[in-house]
Amino acid sequence: MVATGLAKNLELDKLKSNLVNVQTMEARKKPLLVFDGECEFCRRLASKWYEKSGEQIDFAPYKEIADNIQQISIEEFKNEIKLIYPEGRIYGGAAAAFKVIEHSKSPLRALSWFYNHTRAFDPIWEWLYRIVARNRDR
Repeated sequence: MVATGLAKNLELDKLKSNLVNVQTMEARKKPLLVFDGECEFCRRLASKWYEKSGEQIDFAPYKEIADNIQQISIEEFKNEIKLIYPEGRIYGGAAAAFKVIEHSKSPLRALSWFYNHTRAFDPIWEWLYRIVARNRDR
């Protein structure tokens, strides 16, 4: 139990330098990835994405910022990650994940290109995302 708490704190500490400041949300210049800060899988994935994307994306657990973003319900935040661009575009689920990958230095960027240029596979990507999202707490 202590190890899990320690791991949770270390993962969040990695993200802290890039967590969005709620008071300056309107002045954001970078996309904001909103994730479930309670979910170990989500925290680890956000931490990895932070490492791969450097300073290109801000990160925040939804519980810390949900009150400041009226256009997205708490239920939506609970069900999928959201990537919010400063000009107002919002991506959720698989689309948000691929957009984050697009901003990263990951070898998976080629997969992001494939996602963006072959819309016929969108239902499959969303289906896979839903499977992972439903089973993330296991």
